[in-house]
Amino acid sequence: MTPLSMSCLLNSFSKIIMTLLTHAWPLAEACRWWFLMMFKNTFLLLYEKCLFFIVTLSLFFFCTMSRT
Repeated sequence: MTPLSMSCLLNSFSKIIMTLLTHAWPLAEACRWWFLMMFKNTFLLLYEKCLFFIVTLSLFFFCTMSRT
Protein backbone atom coordinates (compact mmCIF):
# COMPACT_ATOMS: atom_id res chain seq x y z
CA MET A 1 0.00 0.00 0.00
CA THR A 2 1.23 3.45 -0.83
CA PRO A 3 1.33 6.17 1.84
CA LEU A 4 -1.41 8.05 -0.02
CA SER A 5 -3.80 5.11 0.05
CA MET A 6 -2.98 4.50 3.73
CA SER A 7 -3.78 8.14 4.48
CA CYS A 8 -7.05 7.90 2.57
CA LEU A 9 -7.93 4.68 4.38
CA LEU A 10 -7.14 6.21 7.77
CA ASN A 11 -9.14 9.31 6.95
CA SER A 12 -12.22 7.31 5.93
CA PHE A 13 -11.82 5.08 9.00
CA SER A 14 -11.69 8.12 11.30
CA LYS A 15 -14.82 9.54 9.64
CA ILE A 16 -16.65 6.25 10.23
CA ILE A 17 -15.56 6.21 13.89
CA MET A 18 -16.62 9.84 14.39
CA THR A 19 -20.02 9.06 12.86
CA LEU A 20 -20.40 6.09 15.18
CA LEU A 21 -19.42 8.22 18.17
CA THR A 22 -21.92 10.94 17.32
CA HIS A 23 -24.70 8.38 16.88
CA ALA A 24 -23.69 6.44 19.99
CA TRP A 25 -23.62 9.56 22.17
CA PRO A 26 -27.45 9.68 22.74
CA LEU A 27 -27.30 6.03 23.80
CA ALA A 28 -24.51 6.84 26.25
CA GLU A 29 -26.54 9.76 27.60
CA ALA A 30 -29.58 7.52 28.02
CA CYS A 31 -27.46 5.01 29.93
CA ARG A 32 -26.11 7.83 32.09
CA TRP A 33 -29.59 9.03 32.98
CA TRP A 34 -30.72 5.46 33.68
CA PHE A 35 -27.79 4.99 36.06
CA LEU A 36 -28.58 8.36 37.61
CA MET A 37 -32.15 7.27 38.33
CA MET A 38 -31.23 3.77 39.53
CA PHE A 39 -27.94 4.11 41.40
CA LYS A 40 -26.98 7.37 43.10
CA ASN A 41 -23.68 6.23 44.55
CA THR A 42 -19.96 6.11 43.80
CA PHE A 43 -20.52 3.72 40.91
CA LEU A 44 -22.21 6.54 38.99
CA LEU A 45 -19.28 8.86 39.58
CA LEU A 46 -16.86 6.18 38.41
CA TYR A 47 -18.99 5.50 35.32
CA GLU A 48 -19.14 9.20 34.42
CA LYS A 49 -15.41 9.68 34.87
CA CYS A 50 -14.63 6.62 32.73
CA LEU A 51 -17.10 7.66 30.03
CA PHE A 52 -15.70 11.20 29.91
CA PHE A 53 -12.13 9.87 29.75
CA ILE A 54 -12.92 7.35 26.98
CA VAL A 55 -14.85 9.86 24.85
CA THR A 56 -12.23 12.58 25.28
CA LEU A 57 -9.39 10.20 24.48
CA SER A 58 -11.22 8.84 21.43
CA LEU A 59 -11.98 12.30 20.08
CA PHE A 60 -8.41 13.46 20.62
CA PHE A 61 -6.99 10.34 18.95
CA PHE A 62 -9.23 10.48 15.89
CA CYS A 63 -8.88 14.24 15.46
CA THR A 64 -5.10 13.97 15.48
CA MET A 65 -5.19 10.97 13.15
CA SER A 66 -7.43 12.77 10.66
CA ARG A 67 -5.05 15.77 10.54
CA THR A 68 -1.98 13.75 9.61
